[in-house]
Amino acid sequence: MNHTFSLLAFLVVSMFGLVAGAAEWSVPVAGNAFRTAPAPGTGGFRRDGAIAWSDAGGVFSIFFHVDRPAALDLTLSARVPEGQSCLVARVGDQTLEASISGAEPGRHPLGRVEIAQAGYVRVDLQGTAREGRVYAEIRDLMVASDTEGLELDYVKSNRGNMFYWGRRGPSVHLRYQVPQDIRLEYAYSEITVPEGQDPIGSFFMANGFGEGYFGIQVNGPTERRVLFSVWSLLDG
Repeated sequence: MNHTFSLLAFLVVSMFGLVAGAAEWSVPVAGNAFRTAPAPGTGGFRRDGAIAWSDAGGVFSIFFHVDRPAALDLTLSARVPEGQSCLVARVGDQTLEASISGAEPGRHPLGRVEIAQAGYVRVDLQGTAREGRVYAEIRDLMVASDTEGLELDYVKSNRGNMFYWGRRGPSVHLRYQVPQDIRLEYAYSEITVPEGQDPIGSFFMANGFGEGYFGIQVNGPTERRVLFSVWSLLDG
């Protein structure tokens, strides 16, 4: 009897140890989600940082990066102003479903997904049924995992207007420290874009400074443009 009690106690402690040891991250949709269907756009994003939509074809994709294979438990921080809604979440070939109700923000579990390798994870959210005006108002995707040492990378806050820069897309900025004891008359640089590394919408800045920029932009499959601008911060 004592041995049985000890074994049960060990199992209970072990179970609670797993839960206590799980890490959780809160991925804000304001800086990590994009409307990807029926066409890329900004519809559905609200000024308070939430997403809300009513069209059945609308898909919002949330992105974050994992540094290793992992099992992830996904939960939505969301509310439904009226009635009840049903959502579907797709991660690769894995599909999860959730019913959401309640006018107050709450946690609504989606389920567990298995990520086979390190890299970006894309979570596609779509509404399947609703009783109110919108499918849901979603503010965060909660990601939990007991995978040891797992690290997530995503835009964590709007400090420094990072939600704007995060959703605008990845960019690299090279800085040149202008010598203080030299009077410069001009600046010169060159850019070479490797073949296949020019997705539509890319902008490659050759020269940029506090009051202007100059570069090349990819506007379509066969269209490229040279962009430049100079402005003055002086009055008059």
